[in-house]
Amino acid sequence: MGPSPDQRREMTHHWHSQVVRQGAFLFLFTGRMLVKRARSVWLSLPCLMLVGVGGIIPDAGAGGQTLPDPLLPFFPPELLTWGAKRETGNLWTVFGTVKTDGQSPTYVAAWGLPSINLTISVNADGSFAQTFQLPDGVSGYLLIQAFDEELRESEIEDVGIFPAR
Repeated sequence: MGPSPDQRREMTHHWHSQVVRQGAFLFLFTGRMLVKRARSVWLSLPCLMLVGVGGIIPDAGAGGQTLPDPLLPFFPPELLTWGAKRETGNLWTVFGTVKTDGQSPTYVAAWGLPSINLTISVNADGSFAQTFQLPDGVSGYLLIQAFDEELRESEIEDVGIFPAR
């Protein structure tokens, strides 16, 4: 039979007071979800079903850690520019820029030629560069791909490494 309307209202009021006091997530019978967005700002978002009460959101001012904003979009890194240039002899530099969401450290992997397997850290401005030694007699396409610690990946791109003969 389920709870009566009065019991349901009382449970909803009790859960709401727990959410306000503890800063937890709550899916209500009414089909709404309350989310703590800032210290005293609450958003009411539509939801489909009752899920229950989640954990306490730490308050950075009370010695807790600041959590990333759950409403920010998280997107994979994107290679914006890339290339390779011959420095001298068999020394080459692969370089470029990456667009990131700024939430996680980002790297560029470069591989595909014999003895070439690089992991390059992306700088805060999105740039990357790494010099490497190309083995004698090797030429072809170096594959590059940006990725972050969340294992989100860019498309795989290629850059030609063709030493002059």
